Amino acid sequence: MYTTPQQIFISKNRKVLTKCTGIKSIDTITAIFFLLSKPEHNNQSWDNTFISSDGKSVFFYAERLKYDGPQRGVTIGLAGFTTANSGKDAWGDFHPLATRYKRMGGVDLTRLARGLTTNTKKASEFCRKIHRLKGKDADLFVRAQLKCLCRPGGYIYEAVDALKHAGIPSPTPLTIAAVVDTMINQGIGGTWCPKKWLEQNPVTSPKRESALLRDFLRWKRVSATKNHHNSPPRNGEKRSDMFLELLDMGSTDLDRAACERVVTWKML
Repeated sequence: MYTTPQQIFISKNRKVLTKCTGIKSIDTITAIFFLLSKPEHNNQSWDNTFISSDGKSVFFYAERLKYDGPQRGVTIGLAGFTTANSGKDAWGDFHPLATRYKRMGGVDLTRLARGLTTNTKKASEFCRKIHRLKGKDADLFVRAQLKCLCRPGGYIYEAVDALKHAGIPSPTPLTIAAVVDTMINQGIGGTWCPKKWLEQNPVTSPKRESALLRDFLRWKRVSATKNHHNSPPRNGEKRSDMFLELLDMGSTDLDRAACERVVTWKML
């Protein structure tokens, strides 16, 4: 379950994304997540867009990663929500998700999500709890993640909002995808924040969207090599190049064939 667009984008979930992005097509929404899944999961298969490396739904992915577990605790779900940040418990973006999930009627995960930077046994127990969510609890966990992405502070919301303030009130799916990918990769805030770049480089007319996107992607290509989450830096460059290729093709609506063509680059 929760591995295909038809299972995920039921009416309630699709409305959340459409309200935020203006995109109504399930295929186009899927294309955005497909492009994100290449650098995040090294995925090149459209059919595996919502499947993690363990063969299960990415919505229920949960792992204390060896390379940053002491800093970020457990990483969870579609957008890599974490239980900690900079080694500080409860600073991670999973906690607002857990609060929203409980408010919607899901199980209380807040208490279980504390102390996972140091307690590996507790972290394993927490991961098993996420993996075993089912029925109504699972449905709500999927919806809560999408709502968090599409509310203030969420990557999709902040991408669309930043583009509106930069002079693009109705950005194309390609532009949204490129900015969301950068926010997920480089974060919101800090030296290489994509939101700050957009604030500093607004356009005078929505007709300038393609030019804005090209300049943004050139900046992304450099800034991605400065971010420690792209190792080696070449992965960050290729992450930007796939969006530039789509722009050169004129595939602003993210045609499936075009998207499949640009994800064939090799992760190092």
